[in-house]
Amino acid sequence: PYMELSKTGLRKMSQEKDDFEKTTWYQDSSSPKYINSNGFYIYFGEKKDELQNTLTSLRLKVQYHDNDWVFHKKFELLIDGKSYSFTPKKVQRDNGNGGYVWEWSDQPIKDYPNNTQKILVEIVNSKETKIRFIGDKYHNTKTISNQQKQAIKNVLYAYVAKGEYFEFMTAISK
Repeated sequence: PYMELSKTGLRKMSQEKDDFEKTTWYQDSSSPKYINSNGFYIYFGEKKDELQNTLTSLRLKVQYHDNDWVFHKKFELLIDGKSYSFTPKKVQRDNGNGGYVWEWSDQPIKDYPNNTQKILVEIVNSKETKIRFIGDKYHNTKTISNQQKQAIKNVLYAYVAKGEYFEFMTAISK
């Protein structure tokens, strides 16, 4: 049953090819293409060379978009009352477009100290997940939508369809 779900997940991916790196990047078609919106999503790449295709690690991209700066250095997830803290290696920032600000991080999930793969499954299966962006003076809380949860699930299924093992696949509710 997981192979059919995996194929369905793969069909829901948008692809962006990078000819210089010889990599095709896969993300759910509902995930933001640009940083000028809130986002919490995973994606992966497939690097092609003469001998084989190799998948990158899953990556987590977290985007904050609002009209007030947070200058976040970390973010917390509250998943059905259970809290997890994450500190990205690098947070980038920009502003414009009528006074809006953007703060985002993008790195492999393996670079986070928590068991992030298991936490992704908790998010997908959760009734409610919130993310709080935390800076020295300010914070802002957003809700992870059902559409974002489904997008995570789709990417995990697509990752498996491309041949990568995902330890917690059987824990994802259908």
